[in-house]
Amino acid sequence: MFDWQGISTYAVPFLLLGVPMLILVNWFLKQNLKMKQLELSLAVQKEMLPLKIQAYERLIILLERINPETIVLREQKQGLSNLQMHSILLKSIRKEFEHNLAMQIYLPAKSWELITQSRDEIIKLINTCSGEVKPDQPSIELSQKLMERSMNETNFRLNKAKETLRKDIELLYY
Repeated sequence: MFDWQGISTYAVPFLLLGVPMLILVNWFLKQNLKMKQLELSLAVQKEMLPLKIQAYERLIILLERINPETIVLREQKQGLSNLQMHSILLKSIRKEFEHNLAMQIYLPAKSWELITQSRDEIIKLINTCSGEVKPDQPSIELSQKLMERSMNETNFRLNKAKETLRKDIELLYY
């Protein structure tokens, strides 16, 4: 038969020492895992922060480059017709936007939406102004109309997008 007294002389000290030891080792391993996860998270943040800041910088530049006043001054050339200028402006906006398309992964969806709305508003303005001038006239007519209209119509949306980007950057730092 079983010698319960002999078994209990070994089992009781084992249970009194072994169970608390297992609990302590389990707690230690969980704490160690939490520290490793925290270290990994900090390393990822350390790597991602410069990329995010660069993305915000590039998107601010994008908004400045597609601003009607800026793009008209940059793309205006002698001898272009209104139709040619219209095409050049739209092509330039498309090119700028496509060049920075990947930056959206670093932004909140709302911020990216404001940027695309700004782009769409500028394209709409260019198309509207282009429809109001004769296609074969010198491009200066389209440029003047765009300059006049852009002061009121698109600056609000562009400024709102820039302000949202600034607020997003502040959240990264504070």
